[in-house]
Amino acid sequence: MTLLLIPNTKAEKRYQRAHIGTSNVVERMFGVWKRRFPVLAVGLRT
Repeated sequence: MTLLLIPNTKAEKRYQRAHIGTSNVVERMFGVWKRRFPVLAVGLRT
């Protein structure tokens, strides 16, 4: 799902805030996983 360009209603503004907050959490978790499991960032060295 994508962000709205111009949120007009209260529901659209709530959706926008929830979407931004959720995407921040997901991006942070990808960073944590890449630090904890370097194979995700670098790949297998075989």
